[in-house]
Amino acid sequence: MKPKLRLKKPVKPLPLSAVVALFKKHCKRGPWPDESQCYYLRNDINVVANAKPAAVLNDDPKYRRRRATIAAMEKLIREMKAQDPFPGLRFATQIEAEIHLGALEEALGRAKPALTGWTDPWAGEREGAAWHKPARFIARRVKEAAINAGRKKVSFAKGSPLVLVVTSALILARQKKRDPDAVAAALAKFPL
Repeated sequence: MKPKLRLKKPVKPLPLSAVVALFKKHCKRGPWPDESQCYYLRNDINVVANAKPAAVLNDDPKYRRRRATIAAMEKLIREMKAQDPFPGLRFATQIEAEIHLGALEEALGRAKPALTGWTDPWAGEREGAAWHKPARFIARRVKEAAINAGRKKVSFAKGSPLVLVVTSALILARQKKRDPDAVAAALAKFPL
């Protein structure tokens, strides 16, 4: 007998006025987006609230193995470079070996994306980072709403009011409360 899948209980759609209130609460000065400018942001918050949790890259055992292999290769290259059997002397074979190690290190750096396979660029990597993808998903619409409202300065830097809007929107989307500095750091990895 197959086990029953437990789905999240659907969330009642969020009113547009609640989304507009996020901007008014966290942004000291206007212009603030109105309901028509927050429509897509409200929809994205509802999508995140009703979606299954985002996958983290390290949940995939193949990804972890590939990352471990790449890390082992990088470590071996560092150790080989640090190894100097005859300090102060440079033989032609040593110089040639150093050149080859440098070329190998450069080639590994270029091949890293292909070796790790296709990964979701918005997904978090470590355990507990499943909120990164919804944060980036929501932040994209927060930026759009702020620009449409006429805000000249749109930034997700540490301490920015828009980071506070994203943090509050994550809570409305049934995500755990996050530290605004952590949200700003996650958004800084992949600028919108």
